[in-house]
Amino acid sequence: MRARFFLMVLLVAAVYPPRSRSSPKMPQDRTGDAQGTNAAAGSVSSAAKLKPDSGSIVENLYTNDFFGFTFEFPKGWSDQGQAARNYLTEMDEATISGADPTIKAMLEVAAKRKTILLSVFEHPVGSPVQFNSGIVVIAEDASFVPGMKNGSDYILRMNAAIKASQADWKILREPTDITFGGIIFSRMDLQHEDSPGIAIYQSFVSTILKGDALAFVFTSTKLALLETMIDTLNTLRFRDANDSAASAQSMTFQSSPGVMLLTPTQGVDFTAYVGGATMAIKRKWSFIIPDAAKQGVKGKVILEFEIEQDGTILNGPDVKLSSGTSLLDEAALEAVRLSAPFAPLPNEFKGPSIRLRMIFLYNLPLDFLQK
Repeated sequence: MRARFFLMVLLVAAVYPPRSRSSPKMPQDRTGDAQGTNAAAGSVSSAAKLKPDSGSIVENLYTNDFFGFTFEFPKGWSDQGQAARNYLTEMDEATISGADPTIKAMLEVAAKRKTILLSVFEHPVGSPVQFNSGIVVIAEDASFVPGMKNGSDYILRMNAAIKASQADWKILREPTDITFGGIIFSRMDLQHEDSPGIAIYQSFVSTILKGDALAFVFTSTKLALLETMIDTLNTLRFRDANDSAASAQSMTFQSSPGVMLLTPTQGVDFTAYVGGATMAIKRKWSFIIPDAAKQGVKGKVILEFEIEQDGTILNGPDVKLSSGTSLLDEAALEAVRLSAPFAPLPNEFKGPSIRLRMIFLYNLPLDFLQK
């Protein structure tokens, strides 16, 4: 059994229901002339819209430059891959549409407007498990619906479509606004009895960005696990968040830590590994920036620490240069501690550990990395 895509492929019905079952009115393709309004990105012309890219993954960090966000999914979970995403989506659409030409036509339109950005599962796809909990991130063109301005509008339309369809889904949580990464989302929780005694829980968390409905879909048979999965949204970071104060704060006191690998590499390329470790530390650091830095206190902290083959920290972190403010020093130290353990070192590296030097800047320009 696998995490279902059932509700995702019905989203087109939620945002643009057909006028009649025998003669549905289909919205134009993304290359058409329809126009829409987007609270986060302003008016977007469908003719000018670009289709979102699928983004990239380094370890368990997903980055999407089109929407300008990063998202950290659970460590150890498996990326499904684009080819498998396409196949499973086609299978689900075929299962749902059956012999109904109207539903089939609607799903074909939905496919043109929908992009699966990410799909990760607790176990590798195809594993012999009773149910594979999953997180799927999708984008669906909403610019052709003029009245859809935010995630709440999107979820409410979806809510109405589910109720009207009399589908075997129970709404556990009516649409509720919630903020992640400075962006307002809307959340709705559902339950489906897959078989006697087995319930599937699904949570949708959606917003509108750049004329698209951006939706995170969480699916599990365990409510406790579902809540843990939803908690990963607290790792969301948007480059252009609507929360101007949070955005300005980020630009003011958070500079990317500079990093130097002090250990001979034995010819092994550590670029991706060091980049992943740096990103993990930066994310933790962003949560614990002290108030002193938010109020403009400047400082430069240099730390050193060793990472063992299994990703644990062997020695340190040690302060090699203090900022002169204990709170700034401690935030940098704590960011490293909280980020461990890191991923195991590359298999081809035969040394016992690597040593990193990391520079943290508070309210200082990047040229202070070299001073």
